[in-house]
Formats: sequence, structure tokens, C-alpha cells
Amino acid sequence: MDFSADKTARYCDYKAQDIKRVQVTPEGGGAATCRIRCKDQPGCTHYVWGKWNGGSCWMKRAPFCPGRAFFQNKTAHKEMVCGYMDGEF
Repeated sequence: MDFSADKTARYCDYKAQDIKRVQVTPEGGGAATCRIRCKDQPGCTHYVWGKWNGGSCWMKRAPFCPGRAFFQNKTAHKEMVCGYMDGEF
């Protein structure tokens, strides 16, 4: 998985490790807002945002490793974005 300079990647997900899921619509900021929510959530080390159920942000906690991110089908999951927090890589 190739992460950009802003510590995000498209078409990806992380299995399990969820600590919280919140509604974040595309109109409400999408992945950028999800990153902020993760930063404000104690223990959140990485996150996934997607359009599932109108827009969902999954905040996760675990020792972060880019190798744990896995590729999602570009057609079915074109809006999936995953990222990690500063100092967690």
C-alpha cells in the first residue's frame, strides 16, 4: 500500500481493531473529518473512511504497520481512504 505525504492511501482498509465508528458524511468533510475525529479520540492510531451507510469513519487502535493495510477493489470501494496519525509509523 502506498501512503501519500499526508499519511493517507485510497482503496484500502484495515481488518478489525475498531474502537469506534461514527457517521461522517462526504458533505461533512469525509476522510479529512475522519482524521480529525481519530486525532481527538484517545488511543486512535489509524482510521478508515468510506461512503458505507451514508459515510462512516472507523477509528482503530493497534501498533500501526503499513503492511496491515490491504487493497480494496477500486470499483466497489473507490471512496475508501485509510490513514494513520502522526508518530504512529
